[in-house]
Parts: sequence; C-alpha cells; structure tokens
Amino acid sequence: MKGMRKMASIISEPGKFEGELEFVPRMWDVVMEGFGAEVWVSDRPYSFVTLLGIDETPTDELFGAQLWEDDNGFVHSEWYSTEAEYDAALRTAERLAEDSTEDPEPDEDEDEDEDEDEDEDEDEDE
Repeated sequence: MKGMRKMASIISEPGKFEGELEFVPRMWDVVMEGFGAEVWVSDRPYSFVTLLGIDETPTDELFGAQLWEDDNGFVHSEWYSTEAEYDAALRTAERLAEDSTEDPEPDEDEDEDEDEDEDEDEDEDE
C-alpha cells in the first residue's frame, strides 16, 4: 500500500474523500450502485469491491478494496494487493459481523436493579 500511494495522487481538497486515493470517489460510486459485498459490523456497513473491470484504477497492482463511511461522513479505504488478502479481510469482517449480531446474555444484576426500582416505586405509592 505504501508504494501504491506513490503511484496515485492523494485527494487534498476538503470533503468526503480528503486524504484518500484519487480513484476512491469512483470506487464509492461503484459501492453506491450496489456492487460488491456489504458487511455490517456494529451498525456500520463495510463494502468490499474488486477492481476487476474498473478502468479508472491507476495500477494493476491492486485486487480490491474495503470502503466505509465514518460518523462524520468521510469515506475511508483499505486496499488489498491480492485476491488472498481481499478474501481474508472479507472473511474477517463476516466473522466480526456474526459476533456483533449475537444477542448478549442478559446481565443478572440489571434485572435485580429493575426489580428493586419497581419495589421502591410501589412503597412510595402507599
């Protein structure tokens, strides 16, 4: 990735893509058009797209990317040089998504606190 940044310009203008590679806006358009794999982790979608068939990329040294938008509306990217790196990152995100959707076990202390609050309210009413 470090060498990649030398081959591609970085967007310096303020805005959604500031600090990203010059072709990230095109990749974001691809994501917004519904292409790629979308994985939700902790209420945030992460989109995985390959560069196969996309003409605007300045190098053949990349296979794919992960794109996401932060809470402030800025788009961020992570790039993968090989299909193996891309697949590993996608599998990791899918595992994280599964972990973040599992229902946590109820905290027994919270249930006891709620019961105590209800008892106090009933005592005040009498």
